[in-house]
Parts: sequence; C-alpha cells; structure tokens
Amino acid sequence: MLTFKIHGENIVVTEAIRSSLEEKLEVLRKYATKPTVISINVRTYPNGEAKVKATVPFKETLHAEDSSRDLYNSIDNVVEKLDKQARRMKTKTINQQQDHTPLKKLFN
Repeated sequence: MLTFKIHGENIVVTEAIRSSLEEKLEVLRKYATKPTVISINVRTYPNGEAKVKATVPFKETLHAEDSSRDLYNSIDNVVEKLDKQARRMKTKTINQQQDHTPLKKLFN
C-alpha cells in the first residue's frame, strides 16, 4: 500500500539508505487507508550536513524534515516526526467522528 519515491541530491542513494528509509517508514502503513506514494528527498551539503525531507499525502499532507551530520539520525528524526503527525491526524479524525452527546441528554 505504501510506495516510496526516493531522490538524492549530491548523494547516490545506496541500497542501504533505501532499505533503511523503507524499513523505518513502514511504521506509517497502519495510517494508510489507500495506496500512498511517500516522497523522500535526501541531500548532502559540502560541510557534511545531511538533510532528509519527506512528504506523505494522507487525508492531510504530512511533511517533515531534519538535518544533521549523521544521515541515519536525520532519517530517524523524520520518521519520528511523521509518526507523531499521523497519530495526531488519526486522533483528530476519530474525535470528529464520535458522537459528543452529553450524558445528561442520554438519561433524560
């Protein structure tokens, strides 16, 4: 249900990077209700910084980015941010769908 579109700027996206991204972003599978394409941009800078950006088009579009000297640390941080946003979106949706009838009206 999830497909990944991974793009590298100033870096060759190796199989290790690709598998790490795909494996860690599988956490988002539980929030997907239809086939979804996750866009990921990995970029390195001459000073050694690595930046990871991810966009997930669920009911609401989720976006996260992080940069640090360690690429895999940035991947972990982006996944953590996306998971938090997806959890918030799911909770918000559930709360909107529930009936908020006060108990007082149910028992009168």
